[in-house]
Amino acid sequence: SDCAQAPAILATPSKDAGLPDGDASPSSAASSGSGDDVAEALLHQARAELANAEGYCGKSSQEALCAASELAQLLDETATGEDEEAGVLFRRALAGYESLFGDEHEDTLCAAHNLA
Repeated sequence: SDCAQAPAILATPSKDAGLPDGDASPSSAASSGSGDDVAEALLHQARAELANAEGYCGKSSQEALCAASELAQLLDETATGEDEEAGVLFRRALAGYESLFGDEHEDTLCAAHNLA
């Protein structure tokens, strides 16, 4: 599917996600602000990106699989107690990449590594 018309939220976190003023980058957000608030804002943004990717590109699109993998990584890295959801998202990304690209593609191998 052609996702060229997907909204910018797929690529750029918004200020509405609760990230520090003047910087919409998740990596810099992790080093400033209160830990729980920043983690929650990042998770909220990642969930919004996943929903938008699914809505605009389809649940099995490369964009949605990438967003699912990124959300899973955030869930895995934060102490949210949502390990089960992270596992489901990691497995979904792996299965989707295998279906789209085959077993030897870089995205498939990365997803397999993330699941390990």
